Amino acid sequence: MNPGQFVDRMRVEAAQQMIDSSNMGLKEIADATGFSTADAMRRTFSRILGITPTEYIHRFKRPTPVRPSDPSPSPAWTSS
Repeated sequence: MNPGQFVDRMRVEAAQQMIDSSNMGLKEIADATGFSTADAMRRTFSRILGITPTEYIHRFKRPTPVRPSDPSPSPAWTSS
């Protein structure tokens, strides 16, 4: 693996982690991981993983669970 290939692989791995752990858009992820454009990230992602970032999201990203904002505790007693 040459230095350019290593850098591309590290950028793709960073992008995968950001996709998995954030709700950022692909443009923001491309910027944050050092790709010149979202299209450059897509091409590199496809070359290294065999799928596009969008396909990666659809296949592997788990939906964020919906949590109640303030769950009401159930009372320890009940009235008759």
